[in-house]
Amino acid sequence: MSLAPTDIILASSEKGTEMQRDMDLVRKIMLEVQSRGDVFPRTVKIDSVEDEMLGRHVEMLFDAGFLDGSKMQSVSRSYHIVLVRDLSWEGHDFIDAISKDGVWQKLKERFSPAEISTLPLKVIKDAAIAVLTSIVKARLGL
Repeated sequence: MSLAPTDIILASSEKGTEMQRDMDLVRKIMLEVQSRGDVFPRTVKIDSVEDEMLGRHVEMLFDAGFLDGSKMQSVSRSYHIVLVRDLSWEGHDFIDAISKDGVWQKLKERFSPAEISTLPLKVIKDAAIAVLTSIVKARLGL
């Protein structure tokens, strides 16, 4: 059985424990990349996030087509290093949907962090877009 890029188990660490996808971290990564003022390829840095956890999440987002950049194999790490240039088109759509605090909060109210981590990125994106669409329609009086 092969794992898809959006499966919950991301990697086995050197200690043998499994990492689970953290959607709040995914959102932070996407917001960090979106906030950059240029498209110079570089790694993503987020304070207080363990390198292995961050690196593996970035790698999975790249593999899922949400980040644009290049992936380099690393002998000394359990994940590939991704030099991120920008969000992909799909990544822009995803973060535009989940970057609105009201949309993200609605999702988090309905699902626990454990439940959110098991949902495919496409499902989260589609649900966030549906929530955003209803907010926009309400504001337009439709």
